[in-house]
Amino acid sequence: MKPTCTYQEVVERTLATASQSWDKIVPATDIRLSNGMVVLHSTNGDRRELSATTWAEGQLCAKLGIPAQYFRRCPPELQDAQFAYWMDRLCETKPKPILLRGCGETVRGILSSRYARIDNVQLVEAARPLAEQGLVPVWFEESDASFHLRVVDPSPIGEAKPGDPLFRGVHIANSEVGKRTLSVDAIVYRQVCANGLVRLVKNRSVLARRHVGTILNLGPTVLAAAEQALALGAETAHALAESRTKPVADPEGEVERLGAAWDLSEDVQESIVRQLSYEPEPETAFGLINAITAAAQRQEPDNRFRLESLAGSLL
Repeated sequence: MKPTCTYQEVVERTLATASQSWDKIVPATDIRLSNGMVVLHSTNGDRRELSATTWAEGQLCAKLGIPAQYFRRCPPELQDAQFAYWMDRLCETKPKPILLRGCGETVRGILSSRYARIDNVQLVEAARPLAEQGLVPVWFEESDASFHLRVVDPSPIGEAKPGDPLFRGVHIANSEVGKRTLSVDAIVYRQVCANGLVRLVKNRSVLARRHVGTILNLGPTVLAAAEQALALGAETAHALAESRTKPVADPEGEVERLGAAWDLSEDVQESIVRQLSYEPEPETAFGLINAITAAAQRQEPDNRFRLESLAGSLL
């Protein structure tokens, strides 16, 4: 099995981001907008201009009750005026401090000061024992809003068919800025195509924690969930192999039905149908599942994870 990177590289990349990151709790009255820039004023007269990610801008609009799509269509001077007006109203009714999470000169999260911070570096450290046990990274993504780390046990747990080994693994996801929960999930990895299948249990992750309160003993909590995920991954690998025996009479029709049920875009549905044409067994549940997970690899990380989870629900 060929990892996408070493675990040490995951550590170093995460630490590099963390070294540029900062948190600041400020009164809402200290925040203004000027020509598309977030401006922080402080009582000592300091002024700092920062850019904002799309996610942070959406959070800010949500706090002020402004539709984000409408706000983004407004010219800068109208944005500034609306921001000032609605921020003043917010300060009159809910004068609560705001947590800003940033990286360098960019604001990437605008949150309640009660937001419980679980940082990606903490998760990478919590998962280090998995690497020490021999699990290798096969997918790692860290963006302004989301974090995904997928590690796989390099010992095959079975075969879909001769020469097509399956592996169990663990997927850890997080957002430092409120986009998603901290989650630990079971996955099955198919080496021949690098497809990953996420297996939920009753539509739930093995571990799912919102960013409220605190998680005591984060390391042991993550490792306990990872052990459960590995056990579930082994069960799921056998179920995936057995799916070769389950016929799907009209795979393209099934994609259309699932697309409506899962609210998939036409582009995603077309990508799945295209992948079906490459599958040697398209009229089986195995072929359909692999077409979905192959199409998932072309999506942005959070959508990829969602599509892989939906594929897992077909087992």
